[in-house]
Amino acid sequence: MRNITDVLARYLSDINLPSVSIIDVIEIILISFFVYQFMVWIKFTRAYTLLKGLLVIGAFLIIAYIFKMNTILWIVSRLAGALITAIVVIFQPELRKVIEQLGQKKIMASIIPFDAGKEVTESSRGHAVTISLDREVDVSRGCVLVHNAKPKTGNLFTAKILWMDDTHLVAGKNYLLKLGTKMIPAVVMNIKYKIDVNTGNEVHADAIYKNEIAACDIAVSDKIVFEKFKDNHALGSMILIDRITNMTSACGVIMHALRRTDNLTWHEMDITREFRAQQKGQTPKTIWLTGLSGSGKSTLANELEKRLVALGKHTMLLDGDNVRMGLNKNLGFKEADRIENIRRIAEVAKLMNDAGLIVITSFISPYVRDRRNAREIIGEDSFIEVYVSTPVEECEKRDVKGLYKKARTGEIPNFTGISSPYEVPEHPEVTIDTTGKSLEDSVDYVMAQLEEKLG
Repeated sequence: MRNITDVLARYLSDINLPSVSIIDVIEIILISFFVYQFMVWIKFTRAYTLLKGLLVIGAFLIIAYIFKMNTILWIVSRLAGALITAIVVIFQPELRKVIEQLGQKKIMASIIPFDAGKEVTESSRGHAVTISLDREVDVSRGCVLVHNAKPKTGNLFTAKILWMDDTHLVAGKNYLLKLGTKMIPAVVMNIKYKIDVNTGNEVHADAIYKNEIAACDIAVSDKIVFEKFKDNHALGSMILIDRITNMTSACGVIMHALRRTDNLTWHEMDITREFRAQQKGQTPKTIWLTGLSGSGKSTLANELEKRLVALGKHTMLLDGDNVRMGLNKNLGFKEADRIENIRRIAEVAKLMNDAGLIVITSFISPYVRDRRNAREIIGEDSFIEVYVSTPVEECEKRDVKGLYKKARTGEIPNFTGISSPYEVPEHPEVTIDTTGKSLEDSVDYVMAQLEEKLG
């Protein structure tokens, strides 16, 4: 061991090392000290250990300088510089987030009565007022201004609701939620239980019918301000509105927030969707083919992808049967399962769009509500709905898989077009009836309609 040390010492003594001044030593120590104090102040505990190491290095620097140990000075000073650089690089995203949070200032607001024209300190229900802010802030209907309070924010909570709609409720259905003056898309993620009105007991339920009371987990599309009903009646009561009929489907109260959202943070990545799209030289879109079984969706989708690939496009085809054999193999064909099937596909399509791909989907997707939810998940500008409108009579004549025959005899329950409804798209971007058309003509027509949209 001593021989190795001697060799290393002789090697370092032969190197022409630059001198390190007392100014360099003091500078490193001061930087380390102030950075450490800043981390303590903002409670950024993950960097404590590294910064304490910097202070120890600073102590070594002082000793080395006093005893004129230039070699150790040079090595340790470079180590300190490397450590500072490592801290900045490793923790840069988190430091930026913390600093941004520190930079946020309270908004000063003043109340100006509509008929007085001068500021007052308070107003009451029934009086029209103007709220004046000290700077430009994006505030709209449904926003909440508070004074010396910290209300709960989130996008997941459990609510107890009274179902008032003639159409039953199943998990996965999409509604508009109104809380106070805030209107926002919402999904009933899970029916926890319903209340037996005769006994008051909590009973398992897969569906909720008119005049039944149930506890449900609800997710909204963005963070909102809410409270438990027992703490704040205004911010704890809500209604659900049917997005098609605009009828009130349910009223309810918020029981509690779901804590899982507090532990989740969306991470912004340096490689963005725009970068990936530019790299591939295309505009990411989802071409959503919908129609009855046997309408020609899968055949059309397959040929459409071949055409796009021939044009140099980067694509991915998601077929209904194929996806049910993998990702969605745990789902059946009941209404709740169909809803979840489409939701998962929409999320997958969005991820693939983020990867810069053009996605083609071929699913019956029978419900207007679910296709609208898919459009919202994927994005209005990225969603192209293609309705393959081949009538059921023609589909039944084709019946390549023999499914219609089985459905007519009752072997297959919940079969779309026979024992389960198909809701025709309201405003599809493209509509095509494949009856009497060749595959080539059908694809030519769809490609012509998509040409401008795909860019």
